Amino acid sequence: MVLIEKKSEFSQEEIQRGLTTKFIGRVIFSYSEVSSTQDIAWRLGEEGAEEGVLVISEKQNKGRGRLQRVWISPQGGIYFSLVLRPNFLTPKDSSVINLLAALSCFQGIKEKTLMDCFLKWPNDILLQGRKVGGVISEINLVEGKIDFLILGVGVNVNTPEDDLPEGAVSLFSHTGQKFSCVEILRRILEKIEYFYGLLKGEGIDSILEEWRRKLSYVGELVKVKTLHGEISGQIVGIDKGGYLLLRRETGFIERIYSGDLIKLDVRGKTSNRSLKQDL
Repeated sequence: MVLIEKKSEFSQEEIQRGLTTKFIGRVIFSYSEVSSTQDIAWRLGEEGAEEGVLVISEKQNKGRGRLQRVWISPQGGIYFSLVLRPNFLTPKDSSVINLLAALSCFQGIKEKTLMDCFLKWPNDILLQGRKVGGVISEINLVEGKIDFLILGVGVNVNTPEDDLPEGAVSLFSHTGQKFSCVEILRRILEKIEYFYGLLKGEGIDSILEEWRRKLSYVGELVKVKTLHGEISGQIVGIDKGGYLLLRRETGFIERIYSGDLIKLDVRGKTSNRSLKQDL
């Protein structure tokens, strides 16, 4: 893992030029290629790094998503991790950071590209039903309280279609147009800081209101794989705690805290658009 020596779009100078944040991205560790930005950020968190430290790389060779899945990270995307210290949250409530980050990506992409994406609970950004980005968060607890949280974000920006896994899309492969990764990155970082402050000061309600407007598959049949088994039903929405609301065949509304969501067709079978690029 070697610091970038060549001119890079993700140099500290380029990222901070025009960046309006107060603490997010004010300290940057920028690399050409690493195994995983999450691992570097985790080590920095253990060493006492201040909140807002950004670790970013042009490529990852062992990028990971939820449940230790592989996140394919070729040249052309945005791959970064942030050190956060949300001591105002309980460990159980920390999953709201995923919702906050996914919303930040959605808004950042829209404002810089005019493309309207949707959100797939709990951590994906979809472009016309295909995955264009995702988030992951990992927490370190000390005496049952959050010491630090590492937020990881991946967005497929200029990635060629041949380099993408099945079910994924990039902004370039969708439009044929190249975009500035650093401009999109800046806007995402600014949105994360904004919503993070909103969460800290006012709570989750305003974030959930935005999520509900852009939630994918409402009213459609899905299957959610949880630690306790699979649950099928129709998506109703998200409750005030960020839980997914699923209507079972019996009419009972199930509240789901965490899980992997898979869209089903009308016969109850897995849709052809199940997504394999999981973060």
